[in-house]
Amino acid sequence: MSQLLFPNHTRTSLSCKLLKLCRNNRKLLSFYKKPDKLGLFGLHERLYEPNDLLRSANRATERINEIRNYLRNHSDSISYSVRLIYLDSISNELCCIMDVAECCRNVHMDPEFIAKSESVFSQLSKLILELNSDKQLYSILNDIVTVENKSKLTDEEYYFAFDLLRDFKMEGIHLDDNEKKHLQNLQGRVVESETLFNQNIVNDKNYCISIPLNIEDKQNYQHLRNWLGNYIPQPSTSSKSMILHCTPDRRFLAPIMNSLHSNQSRKSIWFETFVQPIANFSSFSSLVQNRHKLANYLDYPNFLSKGIIKNVANQPEQIKELLQSLSETTKSIADEEVKKLRSFKSQLNSSIFSSIFPTAMSSKTISDLNPWDIGYLQSNYSSQNNSGTAFYHEQEDAYQKVKAYLSLSVCMDGIILLTKQLFNLEMEEVDEIGKSEMWVSAEEQTTVRKFQIFETIGNSQKLLGVVFFDCVQRANKFPGAAHFTVRCGCDKITWESDFQPKEFFLNKAKINDHSVSTENQTPIVVLTFSFHRSSQTTRTQEDLSGKYYSQSSVENDICLSLQDLETLYHEWGHALHSIFSRTKFQHLSGTRGGSDYIEVSQFL
Repeated sequence: MSQLLFPNHTRTSLSCKLLKLCRNNRKLLSFYKKPDKLGLFGLHERLYEPNDLLRSANRATERINEIRNYLRNHSDSISYSVRLIYLDSISNELCCIMDVAECCRNVHMDPEFIAKSESVFSQLSKLILELNSDKQLYSILNDIVTVENKSKLTDEEYYFAFDLLRDFKMEGIHLDDNEKKHLQNLQGRVVESETLFNQNIVNDKNYCISIPLNIEDKQNYQHLRNWLGNYIPQPSTSSKSMILHCTPDRRFLAPIMNSLHSNQSRKSIWFETFVQPIANFSSFSSLVQNRHKLANYLDYPNFLSKGIIKNVANQPEQIKELLQSLSETTKSIADEEVKKLRSFKSQLNSSIFSSIFPTAMSSKTISDLNPWDIGYLQSNYSSQNNSGTAFYHEQEDAYQKVKAYLSLSVCMDGIILLTKQLFNLEMEEVDEIGKSEMWVSAEEQTTVRKFQIFETIGNSQKLLGVVFFDCVQRANKFPGAAHFTVRCGCDKITWESDFQPKEFFLNKAKINDHSVSTENQTPIVVLTFSFHRSSQTTRTQEDLSGKYYSQSSVENDICLSLQDLETLYHEWGHALHSIFSRTKFQHLSGTRGGSDYIEVSQFL
């Protein structure tokens, strides 16, 4: 989906209540009065029921068309700066509901909310395509971005205008009507392919696979079974065969792969799970083809060239040069590591397996390094002088020593402490989150935490933002970790009178007399994770569908791995970016910049 003036919904943005296009009737005016209770995700909009999403989308569409028509008829009589405010307001009106729908369809438990979110998403996606091909808006913008006008704009205004103009061109504004129809068809196919690809991944997380262990791993079996049993129901031990049940979750599969001696077992797991979901073989092929056709139609050599145009490194050659440089710098080290791993694999196969299967492997098989070998060999290299399963128990013992410090509640306390020490900000938890704000069932409400972030100024505190943490895995929930900015920090435009008819605030004299004031809009962020709760409650076989987690929610039951901990703090870095962002235009706010700039900073 294009970012254009109507920014990429997956980045999410805000919804300033800009340009309140109210009619002279009490019913519509009452909608803009502050509601008695907060709506979904803590928003002031009245998003209480699934149909409220559709009503909000229809209202946003109406306001967008009002603003478009006004710009078409009056742009020559208003300043460049005010034109940009109007253009950004179009984007804002769209994002205020699109971003909610995007977050909702990824985290909400109610199928009706999900269905309405999908419907809204589809409806507004079509509007995006229409707006991206509006040549009158493009012309208005094109008149602004000239060398002569640069001195009349602030740096932020000029970059904003330049960025919008570039986005228009990326979406084929230069095409004629028939060509645009073909482009829209290609864009629709890309969206369909992306949606199907992602949905297959979500569905893939909800089934259980059986992992048979060979005799080489007999000593490991009970230990792995006990560990996995904390999270996933295991089969009865009455059977003589050694079988583990697991989900296609890398956080489970990686430790298993790294601990199994049997080359055949690791190979089987790799082919059965690390190449899943099978449905995405055809979906991925379709996605790649549709993206390539779209890029070529817009005169890009490939989809990569189109996708990175707004990054800091915005040319494929730059990325290739960086990777080649890294490769050359690390090649000698990598070659030495590969040599050691080959030698180590040969030693292991000779010392551990040859006594059991003396003719099981040829010399070529022993020296080959396969994808399913790398993690196992790297994890166990330091324990090459130990025999049997000592390496696994040593690693487990080391983890147990720090495990007490890795419960989710302790890690959250660490976030609060670091936020205070590094940024002098206070994180105050909201003890009771309103039912109307929530997207989980009553039984799961304790799995969501809400924090208000305050900056102390003298003797007073200023609210900088609100952050929700949704940490526990659920069936049909987005399977990974993500940062959704439901509202982002930027200037919020407040017109001279809140509830005046449109003729008042569209009066150019009033606007050019600067009868508007600005205030900071408070960002709202939802951070979602899929941490596994290690509850020891009784589970049934029916739970293997993915609903095998206890309904009780105690954060101490959630013990994070070191990778989970890194993920938690990485996403918190994105949240801080959104909270600290203060821009004039919502189009430039928060994590709406180049993806390499946004992501690299969180890893550093």
